[in-house]
Amino acid sequence: MDSLMALSGPRAWLVDLTSWQPAFESRAWAFVTPAERVRIGACLDSSERVRRLVGQLMVRSLATAMLGISWQNVSIVRDGLGKPYIREAPWLYFNLSHSGSYVLVAFARSPIGVDIERRRPIAEGFLHYALTADEYGYVIQAGDPNHREERFLRVWTRKESYFKAIGTGLTNNWRQISFASGHGPYQVCRGWRFTDWTIASEYVAAVCCGDPKTPALQHITALGIMRSLGPRPE
Repeated sequence: MDSLMALSGPRAWLVDLTSWQPAFESRAWAFVTPAERVRIGACLDSSERVRRLVGQLMVRSLATAMLGISWQNVSIVRDGLGKPYIREAPWLYFNLSHSGSYVLVAFARSPIGVDIERRRPIAEGFLHYALTADEYGYVIQAGDPNHREERFLRVWTRKESYFKAIGTGLTNNWRQISFASGHGPYQVCRGWRFTDWTIASEYVAAVCCGDPKTPALQHITALGIMRSLGPRPE
């Protein structure tokens, strides 16, 4: 993996969990702290538990490579609003998101937020609840339900990645800012820039960052993450 000197702009990494093997799991838990084991292990849904575990491993693995330190020296902590950061490198920003079969992690030298969502039917009532009038107008113009789903997720992933980038998450009123007009989803909002991707035709992802450079997206495997962390600690 690249060194921090190569992080000249925001970058994102995506792992497909269909490559995750049950045999990885017992080894994987050795690379998280006791507190992380409790927090992640408390999740009753096994698929969600794997997503959270892999997300934690990705952050630790990538930070280890970029900072040139051992994984034991990467302390992932949270600020007063609950936003995670690396204690040893508070100037190295990261964010993660997961949905279905994918986990997405991004790093940058400035605040960054990410969101990935699986396409699914959207109830009309939720559109009114979640969207501003401008956003609703853009989504509803699609007519066809499939296009409407995609338009909604283009807006929603921007919305969620923005609030994650500023550090509040969706505890804020997500209808206070519009991320689309009748012409389409905004690429820039309040100085923040959005980049989005369609993943395997079924997922929509967005990155929000103040950096003007377009984030690069790299695919990595679960096996690659495990190998990068090294041998299982005793």
